[in-house]
Amino acid sequence: MHTLPLLKLPERSRPSVTVTWIFTFCLSVGLTFVGPPSTLFATTVAYSVPSGLFGTSTDTLGFAFTVKSSELTSNQVFKITDLGAYDVNGDNFQGAVEVGVYRAYDGALMASVSLPASTSESLESGFRYASITEVALALDTEYRIVRAVTDSQDGNHFYDNLISSPTSHATFHNVIDPGIGYITSGSSGSLGFPTVGESNFRYYTANFKFEIETVPEPSSLVLGSLGLVGLAGVGFFRARKRQTCV
Repeated sequence: MHTLPLLKLPERSRPSVTVTWIFTFCLSVGLTFVGPPSTLFATTVAYSVPSGLFGTSTDTLGFAFTVKSSELTSNQVFKITDLGAYDVNGDNFQGAVEVGVYRAYDGALMASVSLPASTSESLESGFRYASITEVALALDTEYRIVRAVTDSQDGNHFYDNLISSPTSHATFHNVIDPGIGYITSGSSGSLGFPTVGESNFRYYTANFKFEIETVPEPSSLVLGSLGLVGLAGVGFFRARKRQTCV
């Protein structure tokens, strides 16, 4: 009786244990440390005005401010999300009210919004807001926020006298450093870059909401690349495994 020799099937091609371990390590490390940008905290109001001196003016009024780098890390981005104007009596605006944020060194308009009369926007601590396309602001750079009104009844506002009462009545978020007031006289209803600084006063006519977004640092991007290498390696060897089994 003759026995047929056993056929020896070809051994599957497979990566070595070392290579498998390297790809697994790259995949786990990369996916652990890298994620999409995340918001540090929910949308926040720049300041509130519980008290202060009361005034009225149809001039374009506002104040300067900067975003303090000392309060942020290198991978955090400050973004304005909403602009608002003060509604002193809480009875809606009598005419259209415009709000704008300008960059001080070149007068560039960074963001603006027009709040119509009888707007449906809810009242939040005296201000009515409208959302805008998010705008990132540079740190330690002066900006000026102002509002323009078309009806004299909308010109009511709070302000601080920075000389006789140097401690501000407004409460600012710790990332915001407020500056002096700015005015453009005779500009009723016309939004424009304010050039006249008033070192004695700060006008609380306009406000904004912001959020701080955390983005991956360069080192995290490197780890992300390792994760992609790990994914590519696993896919490659799985494909080879399927081919040798056919």
